[in-house]
Amino acid sequence: MDSRITVDPARVAALAAGARRTAILAELTVLDAASARPLRAVLAAQVGGAEPDPADLARLADLEAQAQALRTELAGLDEELS
Repeated sequence: MDSRITVDPARVAALAAGARRTAILAELTVLDAASARPLRAVLAAQVGGAEPDPADLARLADLEAQAQALRTELAGLDEELS
């Protein structure tokens, strides 16, 4: 009886890419949730006729940059998986 384990590198790579895809989607959800407070503050300032707090604008820009990087990585993974 042959008890050797055969590893399919393509299958392992696909599983790793699928796991990373799931992690990216979770990270994007966290970033979306984190943007709610500064976005609400910016909108409240605009509705009130005031200038938004630069810290809120900077936070939103930072969160969007992080999300964009993840979306770019996700697009590459989706190409890899298809």
